[in-house]
Amino acid sequence: MAGVGSASSREEVQKYEVKITQEAYDILVDEGVLATGSGVTMFDIQQAIVTKEEQGEVTSSTSTQLDALGDNQVGTTRFVNGENRSSGSGVGIGQWVGTFSGSVDIFRTGSGFEVLHCTYFSGSLSASSFEVGCLGSVDYGRVFIGAPDDITHTSSLGTAPGGLYLKPIPFSGSFISTDSFHTAESGSASGSRIIGGATSSNQDIPGGTYNAKWISGSFPGVGYTSSLGSTLFTSSAVTTADLNNMSASNFVGSICVASGGFEGATSFATMHSTSTDNQPIFNGGRFLDATVEVAFTVKARYGGKFRHSGSLTDNDNTGALVSGLLGGTIFAIAPSGSGDVVSGSIESIANGGFSNRGPGKPYVNGSAKKSYFKTKRTVKVTGQIDKFQKSARKAAATVNFSPKS
Repeated sequence: MAGVGSASSREEVQKYEVKITQEAYDILVDEGVLATGSGVTMFDIQQAIVTKEEQGEVTSSTSTQLDALGDNQVGTTRFVNGENRSSGSGVGIGQWVGTFSGSVDIFRTGSGFEVLHCTYFSGSLSASSFEVGCLGSVDYGRVFIGAPDDITHTSSLGTAPGGLYLKPIPFSGSFISTDSFHTAESGSASGSRIIGGATSSNQDIPGGTYNAKWISGSFPGVGYTSSLGSTLFTSSAVTTADLNNMSASNFVGSICVASGGFEGATSFATMHSTSTDNQPIFNGGRFLDATVEVAFTVKARYGGKFRHSGSLTDNDNTGALVSGLLGGTIFAIAPSGSGDVVSGSIESIANGGFSNRGPGKPYVNGSAKKSYFKTKRTVKVTGQIDKFQKSARKAAATVNFSPKS
């Protein structure tokens, strides 16, 4: 019969099945993702849950080399097209919390967990002993390695004896120090650092005065003294003891401890040393430019380019370090189950957007808020594996569509 034909079957691009707790529901309401009142429908609830789940999704591309890190926090299980994405060798073992944009590959061995908060990271880092903060009870510091794009006002960081300012240079090589390389805090926190009742002194967030220390140029190792003033420069605050402590280092580039610094013995490099040759770390290359505010028990290899959504030391809504970790604001990885290996990649969704497993409101009126992703959930996804792939599939499927005239 003329004009009769069969319609093509409808494609289900993606399907979500999520089970959440009352606590997770309350968090959605508190963050404003879900409204309240008699007008709220089941569709509104479903849409809010999917929107939140998508905020914490990760994807993979040629920018990452390892499998995606899963989400196994507090017993959450996540299956994508029948495959367990919460643990197992197929997806990497471990977990992450926090907010970031960009991509990073991670591999570490050993038990425990580690924390790394960088407002900027580009390149590669292989560390066996790496902790950044302030000696004593203060939680945060600020260390510039290489030439990160958020290092500004270098004139405020002190000068070399000849009056030269710091010249940021991408770091390449190895830094080994047998003791702390840091600048102590003096003075006291300003009123702007007092947040509710939680940081009423400078015990949580640096707020006093620092005399920054920096070293820049070519550091050849034990014979460094012959290079001083020609190919190697330091700020006046750097002591002979500091330089002697790092005499086993061999690098080209710059390191500046602006507040706090490296706590205790430190050892890191931009190449992963193997029995045969120094190898680049994933796609990170051979250099490192980074601004680090917190590093705790870092014993891992990082490669890639990423940044966190903001500074901890300059954001009064972050709260103390412990509160940030509990709330899920700060980047952290940890072994899961009985395994002692963490390996995997994380990557922002698209176009520099943020992936976020931290709370929508990290710190309000002196108390830390809990993250939706720190509640136990069961998640099943079928079809396209994440928000990025879903958008790409929808665009391809509708490329030939045209509105009716």
